[in-house]
Amino acid sequence: MYTIEYEMQLPGEAAPWRQTLQSDEPSWAALANDGPTRVVLPPAIFTPASVVPDEVLATWDGEKVHLVEQPVSALDLMGALVVLFVVESPHTSEYREGFVPIGLLQDRSTRKRLRNHLAMHLAAMGVPAGATVVVSNPVQWQASLGSLRSRQRPGQIRTVMWNELFNAGWKANFQARVAEYGPKWILNACTAAVKAEVDAVLPPGVPVWAASHPSSKWFEKRLATRVR
Repeated sequence: MYTIEYEMQLPGEAAPWRQTLQSDEPSWAALANDGPTRVVLPPAIFTPASVVPDEVLATWDGEKVHLVEQPVSALDLMGALVVLFVVESPHTSEYREGFVPIGLLQDRSTRKRLRNHLAMHLAAMGVPAGATVVVSNPVQWQASLGSLRSRQRPGQIRTVMWNELFNAGWKANFQARVAEYGPKWILNACTAAVKAEVDAVLPPGVPVWAASHPSSKWFEKRLATRVR
């Protein structure tokens, strides 16, 4: 059994608070730094400054997707017709050293996949021309801890940490953000491990579709399907 200790401070909170997680996931062994079964995470990883905020991802003209190349805050929508594109939590490519955010979906192959294949999903969903696609992570911190693991695969660390953070405050935060954006369609592109948890907190009355994560080749091979 591994003990993981960390501090977290959600946006709007006055001060960080300490958390302890117990997990039998063997992948934690690679991060043990205070004895063979104890992991102490750096304080910079879960702070307001390390949040990667939601952004406008693209516009849709009914045929083509036009990716927004410079980050545009999702708070600047001004009543736009919104498609919410949900993608779990930030990846390593979305940070500079020291957990300094760059922006969402920075990986080149992921952006190429979105540029070439997001349109087929929007068409299948019946999204009309003129819609704006907003990308959102329910957990806006790096749940995979990829920046601490060099090239090692995440194992189940990402899922364990994502669920811990989601239930420790990000769930309510995400629901508030979704309510503020007022999407007309939602495309849930989280990985299978957390897709159901996200579906369960999406607003009733809004059509929800499911697709593979855009970092996966299946994003271009499997068309989005209606969940509700």
